Amino acid sequence: MTKSLLMKIYIQFVFLLILLVCCKKEDDIKVLVSASVENSSEGTVEFSAGEFSVGSSHTFTANPSEGYTFSNWKDASSNQVYVNNPLTITVNDNVSLIAIFQKSAFSIDVNILGDGTIQKENLTSGNSEFLHGDTVELTALPASNYAFFYWNNDPIDTSNPKNIVVDGNMSLEAKFEFENAKKM
Repeated sequence: MTKSLLMKIYIQFVFLLILLVCCKKEDDIKVLVSASVENSSEGTVEFSAGEFSVGSSHTFTANPSEGYTFSNWKDASSNQVYVNNPLTITVNDNVSLIAIFQKSAFSIDVNILGDGTIQKENLTSGNSEFLHGDTVELTALPASNYAFFYWNNDPIDTSNPKNIVVDGNMSLEAKFEFENAKKM
């Protein structure tokens, strides 16, 4: 073999070697994928972070703590928002999902026995919505010629107004009687 032919073979070999070392197949490209929570007291995430192949599919699950509900996922890398939970996505770029939770809203229902109304005031936020952990003041307002007697069929529970802490949907009972009956 001639020296020029050997040189051409050597150059082609080096070129192929460079191609093999520098160029990976699409399947070999890796991206970083992670998931966390905005506030760890509000919930947890089920997902193990790591390096994954481009085009791979992953499922993320957000589990709210008691008194909270899942709101959405936010990708810190792209600012994209997702509302599904669990969430399954195919990754093509780095992904850093953050689970966002919010306090659960609850109802306070009062069954009225007799004639009167109940005023509900959220002492925590002043809102008409009742969120987990809020303190709500219930004031029994008797109709004309009526008096408030007690809460929840308990003659000892006569505080008016009455403060309660919201920890779920609540149902109470307020007893009103003719005012003359209370004076007896």
